[in-house]
Amino acid sequence: MGTIVTAILAVLIIVGVAAVVLTVFGKEQARDSRGRVKSKPTSQQRAVTAARRRGGLPGWVRFVPFVLLAGAVVSLVLAVMQFTVDREEREATVMLAMDASNSMQQTDVAPSRLVAAEDAARAFVEELPEGYRVGVVTFAGSATERVAPVADRTSVADAFTGLATDRGTAIGDGLMLALDAIERDRAASGDRSAAVLLLSDGVDSGSATPPTVAAERARTLQVPVFTVVLGSAETGADPAVLDAIAEATGAESFTALSAAELTSVYETLGSELSTRLAIGGTGPLFVALGAFFAVAAGLVVLVTSRRD
Repeated sequence: MGTIVTAILAVLIIVGVAAVVLTVFGKEQARDSRGRVKSKPTSQQRAVTAARRRGGLPGWVRFVPFVLLAGAVVSLVLAVMQFTVDREEREATVMLAMDASNSMQQTDVAPSRLVAAEDAARAFVEELPEGYRVGVVTFAGSATERVAPVADRTSVADAFTGLATDRGTAIGDGLMLALDAIERDRAASGDRSAAVLLLSDGVDSGSATPPTVAAERARTLQVPVFTVVLGSAETGADPAVLDAIAEATGAESFTALSAAELTSVYETLGSELSTRLAIGGTGPLFVALGAFFAVAAGLVVLVTSRRD
């Protein structure tokens, strides 16, 4: 998403600079037109004009902003093309870390928090691009790896069927186990992009590794951890820990108070992860290059307009 926002800003910069360039160019054209309909310049006026031309900028400089703007547009087109290709071909790993504590049996999110989370997770997995490998970790008093990262969606969906709950909410340990799986997957399959989607409805309790330490490890590994808080503060949910994890890893945190909201959050995350993880390495470069060309065009217009 960050790259998309940057691209939008680059487009706005280009449009703004283009408007300035066209405005300045239009004024110059109007001025030249007025000059042509006036009386024939005197010898003194011609001498002044010649002196200005000798001390001023060459005529071709007026067209430099248009060339730079063309370069900016071409750069953005190349960025979009790069994004499209990578989204179809790029592989990535997503680990789902789900709370399986006893509080997930509460029915404030119908039919229960756990069932709603299972249903939303299955739908989320089905929407991910085919090249993505998905794994599952659950945590209560301890963390358990249910499925190592695989491309087979069936085995992942089966991991969300009939989960048993237990006491405790070891959020930190669940995140650490998800990161362990990502590191093993990277060692076997290459240094691919990865992310964690962590869902919980309570406060961390019983973790051997504090959530802040796990979040710092995720940040070091460049693995964004998107978090979802299920339920409200009145029913025991506490977003503070999950918000901190998401912020520390450059991701986002969401809250869902119903099964419909949870499904909507997972749909949003599915789209966002597909975008974030699939964006190509050269895509941001072309976006930055486009913005640079646009800014350069604006600077050239300012310099030439002042010299005139």
